[in-house]
Amino acid sequence: MTFKRLSIFLLLCMSALTACQDDTMFLSTQQELEAQQTDIKSQPDDMMVLGQELQDPYNLAIMQQAYANITGAKAQLQPTHRYYRFLPKNDDELDMLKYSGMELFDFPLHYEVLQGGSRYHDPELPAEAITWQYAVVPVEKTIPEGIKYELLYDVFIPTDDIDGAKNNLFEAIEAEAMRLSGHEDELQQDGSKGLLPAKWTPSGTIKVWDDAFGEYIPLKGAKVRARHLTHVELTYTNVNGYYQTPTFRYDVNYDIIWEHMYFDIRDGNIGQAKYDGPKQRTGWSKYIGKGDGKQLMFATIYRIAYKMYYEDNLGMTRPFLRNDKSTKIAYIDEYNPNQQGQRILNFNLLGIIPNIQIWGRTSSGSLVHTHEVLFTTAHELGHQIHAILMTGVQFLQISNYVAESWAEAVGWAITKDEYNYWSKKLKIYSNINEYDQTYQYKWPNTNNIEYTPIFVDLVDEYNQGLNNPNLPNDMVSGYTMKFINDIILPNSYG
Repeated sequence: MTFKRLSIFLLLCMSALTACQDDTMFLSTQQELEAQQTDIKSQPDDMMVLGQELQDPYNLAIMQQAYANITGAKAQLQPTHRYYRFLPKNDDELDMLKYSGMELFDFPLHYEVLQGGSRYHDPELPAEAITWQYAVVPVEKTIPEGIKYELLYDVFIPTDDIDGAKNNLFEAIEAEAMRLSGHEDELQQDGSKGLLPAKWTPSGTIKVWDDAFGEYIPLKGAKVRARHLTHVELTYTNVNGYYQTPTFRYDVNYDIIWEHMYFDIRDGNIGQAKYDGPKQRTGWSKYIGKGDGKQLMFATIYRIAYKMYYEDNLGMTRPFLRNDKSTKIAYIDEYNPNQQGQRILNFNLLGIIPNIQIWGRTSSGSLVHTHEVLFTTAHELGHQIHAILMTGVQFLQISNYVAESWAEAVGWAITKDEYNYWSKKLKIYSNINEYDQTYQYKWPNTNNIEYTPIFVDLVDEYNQGLNNPNLPNDMVSGYTMKFINDIILPNSYG
C-alpha cells in the first residue's frame, strides 16, 4: 500500500471507527496470581524514621585527631570530599544538582536509621516542599550556583590510592578514628586480630515479580547504593539483575534509587522513590514482590522506562533525552476510577509538576497487575515520543484519536516485545501473546472512543473483524512501529 493510499485509509478509519481502552488486556485472576506468589519480608511504605546523630569517623576533624594520636605529630591531612546539604526550591534546581554529578540522599547520612522507609521528609519543612538533599562531593567538584546550601563538614576517606606507601599508617589512623567516633565495636566484627576488619565487596541480585509469567525476573539497570556513613559507593544491575560495588570494611546500608539519567520515579507527586534496604556486612539480594506494596509498582515502572530509554525501542524515537532535566513519573498509590495513567502537558519539564502520573490500585485496594502497569507506562511515554515528533503547537493541534491511538500502539508493541524477550531468555512461557488482541474485542463497545486500535492494526496480523461484522475489518498488516513513527505520525493530525 502506498503512503498516499495508507493516509486515505487512516482518515477513513479515524472518521468511521471508535476507540478501545486497553487497560485490562491480559487474563488471570488476582486470586490465582496471589496463590502462586511466595514473597519475602515486605518493605514498609511509610516514612523513614531517624534516631540520634552519629559521630562520623570520616569527618576530617576526627581523622586529624586520629592522625595526631597515632603519630604524635600535627596532622597534614587534606579533605578528599565535602559533605553538603542543599535545599532546592524547585525541580529545576534539583535537576541542576543531579546533572552536576552529585549523588543525592533525602536524609542526613550522619544519623542513625531506626526504621527504613520508602521516603524521608524533613519535619521542619512544608510537606509540599522539596526536602533537604545531602551529598558527599569530591573536593575538586564545583557545586552549582544559586542553590541554598550548607557545608556540614569536610570528609577524609582513606583509600589505597591516597598513598600506597603508607597503607599501614592509614589503617591505624582509620581504626583510631573509629574509636574516637564511638564505633569501636565495628573494628573486630569479622573476627580478625588486625587493626581493621578485612575488606569485603557488597553484591547481590535484584529481581521483580511479573504477574503474567508468575515468576521473578531480573531487573536491569537498577541503581543500587551501599554506604557506611559518608563513604558512599553506587553501581547498576546488569542484564541478570546482578550488581557489585567497590569494597568496604564495615556494615553498609543498602538502598535502591528508582532513577536513571533521563527519568526518575516519584513516590507521589513530590519526593524521590527509593527502596531502603538493610544494614549488614554481607551481600544483599532482593526479590521485589506483591508483599512489597508500591515498591513493586516502582520497580515495574522502572523496568519499562529503562527499556524505552536505553534498550530496544523498536526503532521508535526515544522519549525525552535531556542532559539537564529528567522526566518525572509520579506513582500514586491509590485507585483512580477515571484512568490508570495520564500525561501532563509539561513537556518543557519545568517546575515541580510531574510529567506522567500512574495510579496503581484497583477499586478493591489491591495492586494493579504488573503487565497493566508496564502497558500504561509505555503508553504515557508514547505521548512524549509523539510530542517530540510533532513539537510545540503542532502537538496541541493533533486529534485525540491520533494521540491516544498512537499511545495505545506504543503500549501494545513495547509490552509485547518485553514479554517476547524474557520468554526467550528465561524460557518462561507467558499467555501474553495469546491475549494481546483482547482489547480490540471491546471496541467499539466502550466509552473511550478515542483509544482506537488503528495503528496496532497496521502492524499486527490479526483481523478482529474477520468473523464479526460489528468489529473493524482489518485487512492491513506488515508495517512497523518505526515506519509509523518516522513516516505516518509526523503527517497525521486526524
